[in-house]
Amino acid sequence: MSATRITPNELSAPVRQVFSARVGRSVVEDRFGEPVVRDEWLDGIGTYDAWALRFPCGLEITITMPTEAGGPFAREESPDWADVYATETDFEHVVEHFGLPLHETWQPVAEPLPNRHRVCRQDDH
Repeated sequence: MSATRITPNELSAPVRQVFSARVGRSVVEDRFGEPVVRDEWLDGIGTYDAWALRFPCGLEITITMPTEAGGPFAREESPDWADVYATETDFEHVVEHFGLPLHETWQPVAEPLPNRHRVCRQDDH
């Protein structure tokens, strides 16, 4: 399934995190090429690289991988965590296009939890 490389600014719709995967950086670069964003700073996280892709079916994904040299997410050939964002949250569809071996996968909650709290007032009067 071929994809068109785009910049994150060219995404046609907002993306939402679908999953994180432990996968080697070299494997991601072999599949998707060089990152379209390199060493971008994100407050509280550090630097990251990003890939943005558009598939013929209309699905768009962004993959981010931390790059902070010497930090806990240093670049190396050992598996690293990639965060995968997409314009739709169908896990199987996104994984199909991701097309990489997933050693460990973490899938965040796709839907927000229902509102199950209430506010009660407590007075001394």
